Amino acid sequence: MDDQQLKSFSFFRSYYEAGRELEDKERLAFYDAIIKHCFDGLEPSVNGTVKAMFLLCKPNISRRISRAKAGENGGMANGKQTPSNDEANRKQTASKPQATTKQNASKEGGEQSACRGFRLIQG
Repeated sequence: MDDQQLKSFSFFRSYYEAGRELEDKERLAFYDAIIKHCFDGLEPSVNGTVKAMFLLCKPNISRRISRAKAGENGGMANGKQTPSNDEANRKQTASKPQATTKQNASKEGGEQSACRGFRLIQG
């Protein structure tokens, strides 16, 4: 993908509804601004109401472009997991053997777990 260019993009209903409030000439400029920014990577040369409306949409459009570029590279937009995700993965990996051991002990003792924290003892 070239710098800030997409092959497709989502045109949200909010863009459509906002554009409907404009006169035809301004609506065309607004829609063109969105399309040219997504497909050509161009900053629109608009002003007034059209510029204000585009600026409201731009963060969403930029986020979409960033995610599309990251998707082509096979990963997240920032390219790495957050520390909290790494920590959660370590904790989960460490607790798996414990859970398996407890499940096996429960099955061997004739107990069935009905809900976490509660045991149903058959007898």
